[in-house]
Formats: sequence, C-alpha cells, structure tokens
Amino acid sequence: MLGGCGNDAHDPLAGTWERVSSAEMDSSGMSLVYTFGGDETLNIAWSRPLQPDTVLVANYHIQWDSVLTLSDARGSEQFIAHVIGDTMILRSDEGVVQQYARQR
Repeated sequence: MLGGCGNDAHDPLAGTWERVSSAEMDSSGMSLVYTFGGDETLNIAWSRPLQPDTVLVANYHIQWDSVLTLSDARGSEQFIAHVIGDTMILRSDEGVVQQYARQR
C-alpha cells in the first residue's frame, strides 16, 4: 500500500529515490535513481563508474493503491509498490524485489 509522507500530499512517490538493494545488484558500482514528479512524469537515471549517466524519461500511474505502471514509447512495466516512510519497495511480476531510500 502506498502511504507515508512525500513531497506531494496526494502522491507518496513524488520525490527522488535511490536504489539501496535488489536481488539483481552486483559489484559493478551502478546506481539507479527514480525521480517521480507529482504530474506522473518519471526520470530514471543510471550512473556507472567511468561512463556517462543515462537518463530515461517515462510516465507512471498508480492503480488500486499499490500497482505501479511505468511506461514510455517502448512499452510498459508493472510493479507492486509499497512506501513506508522513506522506504519504497518494488516487486516485479517476476518476483524481483528492489528497495529504494527517499533522498532529501
């Protein structure tokens, strides 16, 4: 269930979130940051050592208090999203779990 405090009282995802753990994380040093705008826009930034950052612009939509859909021109992807305070947990359809911390 999406709840907790965010930058936008109506959107608990609004703000910047950095991935802190994932079953897919490795020792590559890659970081992943989601910045949710209160207007259903999303910037996804990947940072890798010794390589330029990559930023993807997408849209997001929340249904039924926990179904998060991310979409762009290439397609869409859904997650079950839970926000508790400054922690966001995303679970994919394949069962991959990622944890993010809200950046201040």
